[in-house]
Amino acid sequence: MANKNENQRQPDTDTALTISNKVKSKMTTIADQLREEGIKEGREEGIKEGIKLVKLEIAKQLLTEKSDLSDSELIPMIQRITDLSIEQIKELQADIE
Repeated sequence: MANKNENQRQPDTDTALTISNKVKSKMTTIADQLREEGIKEGREEGIKEGIKLVKLEIAKQLLTEKSDLSDSELIPMIQRITDLSIEQIKELQADIE
């Protein structure tokens, strides 16, 4: 009788293992997708931050470069070149001075 019960349990165990493996596989796939999405978002944020830093550095260089332009001419020009706000440029200018 023990043999008969063991044979009856075997298919249930195999089915459970198959389902378990499918669930694990699906979870791994979902985890991989989420990880890739996180990496992509991190790269995008890094690129945005890098662009912002470059714009600030360009503005800083333009502000420290002695030119014949007055602030009323220089600041709008820097704004057009860098796409920074006038407030950001003035804050940067105050930090330099």
